[in-house]
Amino acid sequence: MLLSARCVVPVLLLIALGFLCRRIGWLRAEGTAQMDKVSFHVLLPTLLFQNIYTSDLRASFNGKMMLMALLLSLCTCGLSMLLSGVGKRDAPTRAALAQGMFRNNCVLYGLPIITALYGGTEAAGVFSMLLAMVIPLNNVLAVLIVTLLTSSQYDPKRLIKGIVTNPFVGSAVLGLCANLMGLVFPASIDKVIGNVASCATPIALMLLGASLMPGAVRKYRRDIAYGVGCKLLLWPLLFIPLMVAMGFRGIPLIALYLSIGTPCAVSAYTMAKEMGANGELAGHLVVFGAIGSILSIFLFLFAFSLLGLI
Repeated sequence: MLLSARCVVPVLLLIALGFLCRRIGWLRAEGTAQMDKVSFHVLLPTLLFQNIYTSDLRASFNGKMMLMALLLSLCTCGLSMLLSGVGKRDAPTRAALAQGMFRNNCVLYGLPIITALYGGTEAAGVFSMLLAMVIPLNNVLAVLIVTLLTSSQYDPKRLIKGIVTNPFVGSAVLGLCANLMGLVFPASIDKVIGNVASCATPIALMLLGASLMPGAVRKYRRDIAYGVGCKLLLWPLLFIPLMVAMGFRGIPLIALYLSIGTPCAVSAYTMAKEMGANGELAGHLVVFGAIGSILSIFLFLFAFSLLGLI
C-alpha cells in the first residue's frame, strides 16, 4: 500500500498545485490552452523520445513476454473501443473514454514498483525492453483510437495523416531508430533533451489540475467509474489468469501486469484536448485512475505474493 501511495501521491500533489494556481488566478484559460499546445508538441514528445532512446534493448531478450505484451496492447485497444460504445455517448466523449481505458503510465508507475520489488539491474532491464516496444505501439494505437472515434465517418486518408503527423508517433519512431542505430548525442544536446523531458510530466500534470472543473465529476461520474474500473480492474482480471496459465511468473508477470494495470497517462488528457476528444473527461480519468490505483496495485501485488507468483 505504501509503495503504491509513494508512486501516486506526487502525481496528485502536482495536479492539486495546478488547480490551486488556477483558483488564485496565476493560471488562466488562455495560458493553459497555449501551454497545452507546447506540452503536446514539444514536452511530452521529448519525454517519449528519451524514454525509448535510453531503454536497454540489449537486456536478456524474452520473446514470449514481448509477444504477450503485443497481444495485450492489441486486445485492450480493441476492447476499449468496443466497450466505450456501450451506451449513448457523443463521439468526443467516447474517444476520451476509450483512450482512458486503454492508455497506461507504466513508466511513471511501473519502473519504481518493479525496482522496489526486485532491485538490481535485471528487473529494470527486462522492464525497459518491454517499454521499448509497448510505448511506441501504445502511442500509435492511442492516436488510432482518437482519430477513428472522433470522425463522423471512416476516412483512410485522414486516419493515415493523423497518425503520421502526430508528434507522439514521430517521437516514438525517432527514439526507436536512434536506439537501434546506437546514436550518441553530444553532451550539450543530451542535456537539453534531459532538461525538457524532466519538466514534461510536472508541467502536464499542473496543466491538468488547472483545467479540472469539480462540477464535471458529477456530470461524468458514470463514465469515470466505468473507465477507471475497466482500466484498473477488468483488464488485469481478464488477462492475468491467461498469463499465469501460460507459465508467466516473477519479473515477466509483474512487467506485463504493469503494462495494462497502471493508471491512464497524463498525455491522454493532452492528446484528447488537442485532437478533438473530450478533454474534460480525459482529465478526470487520469485523476481518478491515479487515486484508484493506490488500492488496485496493492491488491494485485498482494494477490501475486499470496499465490506465490512473484
